[in-house]
Amino acid sequence: MPVGHSIWVLDIRVSLSTNEGGKTLFISTPYNTPTARVIRQQLTHPDWRVKRSSAKDKESNQLVARTSETGKAVFLAEFLIQQSPVAVWPNRSPHRVLNSEQRQTYLSISETMLVNSQLVFGILERINAALGEKTMLPDDIFQFVHKKITTVSDPKGESVDFVLSELKATTLGRSRAFVVLCREIKVPARLVTGVTLQESLDSPLHYWVEVYNDDTWVPYDPEYGYMGTLPPNYLPLLYDGDQIVYTKETIETEIDIEVSPELFPVGILNAGKKRLTDLLDLTRLPGGLQLTLVMLLMLPFGALITAFFRLMVGVRTYGTFTATLLAMSLLFADWITVSVIVLLVLTIGVGGRALLPEKITRVPRLSMVFTMVVFCLVLAVSLLDYFDLVSTTAIVLLPIVVLTGLVDSVYRIADENGFKIALVRLAWTGVVAFFCFWVLRWTWLSQKILEYPEFHFVTLALFLLFTLYKATKLMELPFFKVLAEPKADSKT
Repeated sequence: MPVGHSIWVLDIRVSLSTNEGGKTLFISTPYNTPTARVIRQQLTHPDWRVKRSSAKDKESNQLVARTSETGKAVFLAEFLIQQSPVAVWPNRSPHRVLNSEQRQTYLSISETMLVNSQLVFGILERINAALGEKTMLPDDIFQFVHKKITTVSDPKGESVDFVLSELKATTLGRSRAFVVLCREIKVPARLVTGVTLQESLDSPLHYWVEVYNDDTWVPYDPEYGYMGTLPPNYLPLLYDGDQIVYTKETIETEIDIEVSPELFPVGILNAGKKRLTDLLDLTRLPGGLQLTLVMLLMLPFGALITAFFRLMVGVRTYGTFTATLLAMSLLFADWITVSVIVLLVLTIGVGGRALLPEKITRVPRLSMVFTMVVFCLVLAVSLLDYFDLVSTTAIVLLPIVVLTGLVDSVYRIADENGFKIALVRLAWTGVVAFFCFWVLRWTWLSQKILEYPEFHFVTLALFLLFTLYKATKLMELPFFKVLAEPKADSKT
C-alpha cells in the first residue's frame, strides 16, 4: 500500500419492522473522491432484492432494496475505503458541469429548507452592511455562518428559520442556512451529507456545502471553518439531501453507522496467496506510480489517432508521438505557461530562421535559435512568476522538450522540401494534437485503461487494420485536395 494511505471500513446498518411486505428502501452509497475511493463492497440482505437506482439521474450512487417479508428486516452494507493524504483519483461527484435545468435545481428552495424570507433578507442586509460597497460573495456568507452562529445540539437547530432568528444551529442547520443564503443571491449551492474517516463506534453523519463557481464546485465546511479545500478524510454519501436512507412508506427505520480502521486488509496489503493475474492489476500500485503509468498507457491512444489521420485521412504530421506529447503538455502543465512556451518557441524557432545569415550551416544555425529560445523562456518563466500568473513552473520541461524537438523537424523539412510544406505539416500536427487532447482528457478512459491495460491488444489490432486500408484517402478527394500537402519544391 502506498506510504501515507490508510484503509477504512464503513458499515451502514438499517433495521426496520413491518407488519406487511412490499417495503422499499433507498440507500445512498459512498462517492469516490480524489482522496478516497471504494475498493470493495459487501451487501448482506436476507430476503431483500437489491439493484442500482434506475432514476433519471444517471450519476446517482443509490441502492434500491425491496422486501416482501414481514417482521424485522435488516440490511447491512459494508464498504472498504482506501484513503490517500493527497489527491490521486478522479473526482466522481455528480453534475460537475451544470446545465440550465440542474442550475435551476440548485437555486430552488427545497421543503427541508423552507424559511421566512424576511429572515433571509435581514441576514443578507446585515452581511452587506458589514461589507460596505463591496459585492457580497459566498465567502462573505461563509464567514458569517461560521463565526456568528453558535453550535447547539437542540433538534430545533436543524430548522433554517430557527438558525437565522436565534443564530444557533446544529451542524446540519448551519449548512442548510449557508445553502439558503447562497441560493438567495443566485449562486447555485448544494448540501453534502457524508462521514469523516476517523474511528468511531457510532459515527454521526457530517454535513458540508458545495458552491458552484467558475464551472466548478467549491467545498465549504461552515462547522469547522474549511473553505475551498476539505481534509482528505471527508467521504460524501449524498448530494443535495440529508437522508442517506429513506422509504416512501410510513415506516420507522433505525440507522447505525460505524467507521473503523482496517489494520490488515486482505488483498490490499498483498497478503495471502499471490496470483499471476495480479500482474495486470495496476490499481494495486502506489498512487504516484499509477499517474506515471496512466500517462504511458494513454500514449498509444494518441498514436492511434495519429495513425488514423496519416493512413486513412492521408495527411502528414511530424512524428508519431509529437501530437500526443503536445496534447499531454496541455493536460499536465498550466495552460498559461504552455501558451507562452508555444508562442515563444514557434515565433523564435520558426521565425528566427530568417534572422540568421543563409551561409551558416543548419546545425550551428539551429543551435543558435535554440539558445535564443532558452534565453527567452527563462525570462518568460521569471516574468510569469513575478506577476503571480502561474502557481508552479515545475512541469514546463515537457512542452519545452517537445516543442524544441518540433522546431528541429520543421527546419529539416523546410530545408529538404520547402518552407510551405513544413508549415502545412505543422498545421496538421496541431489539428491532430487537438483531437489527442480531446481524447486524453477523458478521465473515465484513463481510469479504465489502468484497470484493464490488456485493452491495448485491441489497440494493436486497430493499428494492423489501418495498415491494411488501401482505399481512397480523404485528402485524395477533389473537395479536400486544397487541404493536402503541396508538392515539394522542384529544386529539392
